[in-house]
Amino acid sequence: MKILSKTTFFLLCGLFSACGQTTDTVTFNASRLDALRRGNIGFLHSLSPNVLPVDWVTDLKPIIWRGGATAISKYWKTAVGLRGADGYDYLKNTLHVPRQIFIVTRESREFRDEPYKTIASQKGFDAAIEAMVRDAKAGGYDYEWEVLNEPKFEDMNRFMNEVWNPTVRAIRRVNPQAIIHGPSSGMVNSVLKDCHAKLFDFLDRADKSNTLPNIVNWHFQDGYEIAKTHGQLASEIREFYRTRGRKLDGVMCGETVRPGSERNTSPAVAIDVFAAVELYDLTEIHAAWGAVKVYGQDVNPFPVLDGLLTTNWSGRRGVWWTYRFYAQSSGRRMTCVEGPSGSERLVALGFADGDQHKIRAMVGLRDGIKTPATSTIRFTDLSHILKQSKGGAVRAAIWDNPQTETAVNLTTPNRVERLTIRDGQASVRCQLNPWGAVLIEITPDD
Repeated sequence: MKILSKTTFFLLCGLFSACGQTTDTVTFNASRLDALRRGNIGFLHSLSPNVLPVDWVTDLKPIIWRGGATAISKYWKTAVGLRGADGYDYLKNTLHVPRQIFIVTRESREFRDEPYKTIASQKGFDAAIEAMVRDAKAGGYDYEWEVLNEPKFEDMNRFMNEVWNPTVRAIRRVNPQAIIHGPSSGMVNSVLKDCHAKLFDFLDRADKSNTLPNIVNWHFQDGYEIAKTHGQLASEIREFYRTRGRKLDGVMCGETVRPGSERNTSPAVAIDVFAAVELYDLTEIHAAWGAVKVYGQDVNPFPVLDGLLTTNWSGRRGVWWTYRFYAQSSGRRMTCVEGPSGSERLVALGFADGDQHKIRAMVGLRDGIKTPATSTIRFTDLSHILKQSKGGAVRAAIWDNPQTETAVNLTTPNRVERLTIRDGQASVRCQLNPWGAVLIEITPDD
């Protein structure tokens, strides 16, 4: 038997992935395009002004903000010293967030301060809710309303009769056109047993009471695959409303990224969140609660953007740049040949913009994959999107986007390659590490 030399052996290791590496491929078809980029992402809780550079938020183009620093009571100060009107105006006019959700609960700050505490004690909970909505209308605060955060449904009858129905009816008495979110329940069985059955039990009861939410809102999911799991649940919710003849304004995960790990710092997991938005017309609100501190940072710090920033908000991690890359992408979503959100091991999302002659793609290892991979990212039918040089070449800018504790600066690509298009196809080879990603922009080779 012939003995291989060391050189030959290691060459074969690289070729056949025999040294702890695996080779994966994902293929974008630039002629099979779906909807225009939706971009329906948002964030959770308060922001303190003059702590973050404004463009650290505006560059991400959030379309919605949920809770915190937005109270309509002129008597209420938030933990960061913003009064209600200041909080609403800061998000709307400085950060250009078009939609804001106000969370109404009996335990919220508003009921611990005047005037709503007095109203609630003298005239009841319903009257205090009406006063809140009336004050919001008078102040020009165009809130969407969320009735409660993560109800446990210990007694569904009591929840419906004492919390949900009276709150929804009070809001609609003052503002019949109000957008109401709910039930905002956790969809993790270990946290809320039989969560799926309880969600649809709630919807059935709300339908019979004529108090269905305009937007069905839930939190998290069991398992790793965000786009797949959220898409399945959204389809079931839409079918429920369709069969009941009810109008549904939207479906939302009000807190996305499952708790208990550092997934909120992962560029690859962010791509899965964006895939849920684009594939299934969802809105996804980033939250990052964890069982332990994330790289030494508390799980709920001001000014939030949990996991996207380093400790003390001094820098931007790779996941922040993933959000930025997504926000700056335009055009229509390219179909992935291997599956809706990529391949079995790679999560992938890409857009083709024929007007700008530009293609952008984001690819990472799926959550739970712990083995690094040398991956091939293939693009087909490029010719009608990109202008090519006489030699048939295009320019590929590539950003390596790792999950790190420290800040990274991805303003310029890590490398630039000149790709030759043959039969309308071109490929990029990339090294992917667990939870990390790669960002690719292909433009004409001028």
